[in-house]
Amino acid sequence: MDKPRETPLSILLFSAALVAATLTARAVRAEPPILRLAMEREPATLDWHAAQTEEDRYLISFFMRGLLKYDGSGTPVCDLCSSYETKNNGTKYVFRLRADTRWSDGVELEASHFVDAFKRLLDPKNRFPASGDFSMILGPSGARSAIRATSAQTLEFELSNPSALFPHLLTSVAAFPIRREIRPGKAHATQAVLGPYFLGDWERGKKIVIEGNPEFSGIRPVYRVDFFVGSHPEQVEKYRHGRVDILPNPSTEDLLQLQPRNLVVSSYWSSRVLSFNLKSPQSKNPALRRAILRALDRESLPAVLKNGEKRTTGLIPPGIPGYRELPLVSADPAIAKTERARLGGTPITLTLIAEDRRPNHLVVQWLQDRLKVLDLRVDARLLAVAEFKKIMRSGAYDVALQTHTLSLATPVELLKTWTGIHPGYDSLFESFLKETRPDESQKNLDRMTQIAETEEVLAIPLGFPTQPFLLGPRVNRFGMTPFGDPDLVKIELKSGTPSTNSEMSR
Repeated sequence: MDKPRETPLSILLFSAALVAATLTARAVRAEPPILRLAMEREPATLDWHAAQTEEDRYLISFFMRGLLKYDGSGTPVCDLCSSYETKNNGTKYVFRLRADTRWSDGVELEASHFVDAFKRLLDPKNRFPASGDFSMILGPSGARSAIRATSAQTLEFELSNPSALFPHLLTSVAAFPIRREIRPGKAHATQAVLGPYFLGDWERGKKIVIEGNPEFSGIRPVYRVDFFVGSHPEQVEKYRHGRVDILPNPSTEDLLQLQPRNLVVSSYWSSRVLSFNLKSPQSKNPALRRAILRALDRESLPAVLKNGEKRTTGLIPPGIPGYRELPLVSADPAIAKTERARLGGTPITLTLIAEDRRPNHLVVQWLQDRLKVLDLRVDARLLAVAEFKKIMRSGAYDVALQTHTLSLATPVELLKTWTGIHPGYDSLFESFLKETRPDESQKNLDRMTQIAETEEVLAIPLGFPTQPFLLGPRVNRFGMTPFGDPDLVKIELKSGTPSTNSEMSR
């Protein structure tokens, strides 16, 4: 009987190595794709009722969902509801929730989660900034009876008056539900969410990690996203060495140095505006405001910024009701000089405040160059965000350079800025909030913008900002939200270029 032949050790070792290599290759292919994003300013909070900054709202929007969301045309449509209807001449809304929706921890979504959320939002003891936006659901009997869960899947709101704004507000982060047994903010974002992602880790000042919600049934091409927090120069270096996949807001110098192959420039719901402080001794003079309006050749600003900014046609940006194709007035040096003469021959110094962002430096220089011909000196203060907001509240300025980014597909947020100044404007604004007929709403918008832009010159629209992004070689498909941020459920990475944890730690 023949003895069984022994397998040489070298063959065994080769076979083992082959199996290990095959398993490793399969593991690499199976690893969920990781997107790496640059983030220059991290959120202040992840509590959706307390959210105030763009960064707050951006991250929370991927953790959570609301009753309604925007479709591609900016119309509110069902998200967590399967249907809704209005009753009693628009003062009652009835929502029916989707039957198959679960939180990331497996708990079924119920109407009571929305009731708990709105009770917390509207409780005056909490002083949430967004609570005032929902004042229409605080009728004479208060919030407790104005919001009801009539069954596990049915939710009712009673409004004090009809409101065309209400459906838009239900798309905002402040309208997201809560689980009252879970601490709001970071804990909630980690333990129980309804959006495509949950919070995986947050190392303040360094990195935020979000990972795929296993209960989310929608589209999510990227399983995990790592946000690297740092200054713009730090982010440029990361992009240069392939450590971030998307770099926002590259400067002209960045483009010259990096020579990128894939630059994307997209419009979003935003308006760059020069706002006057009508309580200041200088700006309360209408002749000064009219002189500045007529001195600015606003069509020249996009060429100065060189970032794809669109020329202004008014306060309201494209894609928002009330947008117009042509500006109401244009530059006229003769009128500017006539209005300046009304102020006397004494040189005038204006204190201008703005957030310390790269485009604002160029806009300030542009303003200074054009106003000096009228003997108007602009003393500019470029400030950190917190300091800018503090001075805005104090009123210690003459003019403010602002970029208004809308969080709703309606101009209400923008136009609310100039309430409390002109009685006619305020009356039109109140009518606009209640008006549900499109034609009448448009008439109100037209009159408000005429008052703000030309008749009283409460503000001067300067441009419609765009958002540039540099895409790294791993990005196959890119999408942006209407608010100017990368849309994580539209971004797709190229196959065969997995990002491993070892790469992420470099």
